[in-house]
Amino acid sequence: EPINQCLDPFSGGYTGQSCTSSTECGGAPFGTCDTSSFCTQPSHDDLPFGVAVSNPNLTLAANVTITGGGMAAPINVTVQPGQLQVVPLPSNTDADSSGLFINKTFFAQSDVPVTMHQFNPLNGGGVFSNDASLLLPINALGTQYIVLNYPVATGAATGTTGAPAYVDIVATQDNTQLTILSPIDIPDAQPFGAITRNVPKQISMNRGNILHLLSPGTLNTDISGMDLTAD
Repeated sequence: EPINQCLDPFSGGYTGQSCTSSTECGGAPFGTCDTSSFCTQPSHDDLPFGVAVSNPNLTLAANVTITGGGMAAPINVTVQPGQLQVVPLPSNTDADSSGLFINKTFFAQSDVPVTMHQFNPLNGGGVFSNDASLLLPINALGTQYIVLNYPVATGAATGTTGAPAYVDIVATQDNTQLTILSPIDIPDAQPFGAITRNVPKQISMNRGNILHLLSPGTLNTDISGMDLTAD
C-alpha cells in the first residue's frame, strides 16, 4: 500500500509517484561552495572544508552523491540510519576575486531525506572566521535576498589595508537571470563589468555558476542592503 506521494526535488510539487513502506522519496539536492575565510596566513585560505551529512531515518541508510567542484569523479558516501558522516571537499575552489566562475560549486543528492551542515575550515584552525552553515535544500530557496555584511575593517591580520566585504551567489538552474541592486559601486570584474550604485545590473547564470562580488577595500565600505532578485 502506498503511504505517501513523492515530491519533486526541484519544484516541491507532487510527481504523482508513490512511496511504499519499503522505499522512501529521495531528498532535494543541496548546493554548497567554499567560502573565503579571514586567515592568519594566505595559505590558510585553502584549509580543508566540507559538509556533515546527518541521516534522521532510523531504518534506511542514506546514499549520498556529491558532484561538481571540477572533480573528475563524484563522491559517494553511505550514512547509516541515525548517524552522521563528515565529507571533506576540495578546498582550492574558493573565489578570490570578483567575477563569474564555473567548477567551484558542489551539489549533493541523497536517496532519502537528510540534513546537511557546512564547516569551513573543518578543523577551525588558522583562521579568524570559522564558518558554519545550515544548508537549505534547493526547493526551499527563494528568488529574492537582501545581503547583510560587515563593513570593511582593517586587515592587520592579513597585512592589507582592508578586508573587503563579499557575497557569493550560486545558480541552481540554467539560464537564471539575476538582477543586482547595489548600495555601493562594485569594481570592474569579468565578464560583467562594474556595478554602479543604485543602478540595476542583470547577469545571466547557469546551474553551478558562482558569482563572487567583492566590495572595494576602502574602510567602512558596506554592501549591506544589496538586493538580489532571480527569475
